[in-house]
Amino acid sequence: MKKILTLLALTISSSMNAQITTNGTDNSGANATAMGYNTSASGDFSTAMGYNTTANGISATAFGDSTIAYGHWSTAMGGSTQANGQYSTAIGANSIASGSSSTAMGADTEASGFNSTAMGFDTEASGQSSLAAGEHTTASGLVSTALGVFSIASGEFSTAIGFGRPEEGVFPSGTPYYKNEALGWGSYVFGNRNKSTGDKSFSIGSDNLSQGVGTFSVGENNISTGDYSMALGLFSESIGNASFAFGNNAYADGFNTTAIGTANTIDENASPDAWSVNNRLLVVGNGQYNEETQTLERSDAFTIMFNGDATLAGNLSVNSDAKLKSNIISLGSTLAKVLMLDGKSYSMKNDPKKSVKIGLVAQDIEQAFPELVSAYNGIKSVNYQGLIPVLINAVKEQDDIIKKQDERLAKLEQVIAKMNE
Repeated sequence: MKKILTLLALTISSSMNAQITTNGTDNSGANATAMGYNTSASGDFSTAMGYNTTANGISATAFGDSTIAYGHWSTAMGGSTQANGQYSTAIGANSIASGSSSTAMGADTEASGFNSTAMGFDTEASGQSSLAAGEHTTASGLVSTALGVFSIASGEFSTAIGFGRPEEGVFPSGTPYYKNEALGWGSYVFGNRNKSTGDKSFSIGSDNLSQGVGTFSVGENNISTGDYSMALGLFSESIGNASFAFGNNAYADGFNTTAIGTANTIDENASPDAWSVNNRLLVVGNGQYNEETQTLERSDAFTIMFNGDATLAGNLSVNSDAKLKSNIISLGSTLAKVLMLDGKSYSMKNDPKKSVKIGLVAQDIEQAFPELVSAYNGIKSVNYQGLIPVLINAVKEQDDIIKKQDERLAKLEQVIAKMNE
């Protein structure tokens, strides 16, 4: 058979309008070839072979059953495929490649964008240089990529990979799910039923939503709505701009705030786009979620306010093992230096409420105990914990003085008693 086809090809090459006569064929194009039943090769240097195939474009090729190659230098192969764009390729069943330099492969695929590719089953690549592969995937954005099942990449330079659903909805448990969509510019979804609507947003895992610009949701059922916010873990939500929620049911609803742990939230009254010195900057929680009341039973383990105040719910332990230390020397007498210190009341300059605080001044402590003072960027800080051993030695020293005074007083009382006898 190959020898026969070779001889036929050599024979028709000598004529500008060579023709192979079969039932219902038409090869009106120059150097065109039509073979099979009801085939048409009207484009110059085109080839139509099979059943009901049409090659209209220059150097177009149509093979199979009911295939059409309209575009110049296009190729249509399989059953009911169409290659309409220049340099386009359609292979499979009911696939359409209408964009220039596009490729549609599989069943019911369509590549309409320039240099686009649609592969698999019922996939669509309409964006320029887009790629849709898998099953029921859509890549409509410029340079977008949709892979998997029911994944949608409509944002420019977006990527959607994984498994989605035809429509958004809510599980019987009340938690939402999504189509697995990347809608924002440069957005990305990877996993199952995720959604990224914000530009440069990321959703990775299952049933996550990233709405703000530059947001990041990773895990399961997390939501990032504030711009440049992050929500990681399970059922966590970052509402405030530049906020971070990490854990189980962690909520960071204030601007530039961080919530870490279980069943905790920054502040119900916090502003999502402006910070206040009276709001909480960081919360580490150890609470729980009450299934009956469907509420968070918050228990803050550690809290830092924007004004620098910190609250620790438990005890703070510091490594103090002798095995970790060297050059251990007793402080000796510290009472005289302690007496140099003077407690002060004051207000912080950056505190709009001018709340009254009690403490020491670093410069005063530095004169007596320079080891307890450190400086960074011109601001001096005090190691208040280091004052404890100083005060212990001062108390011991004062106790020795009191004991000696008690002994002297006792002797004086004995002398006075003898004088009164």
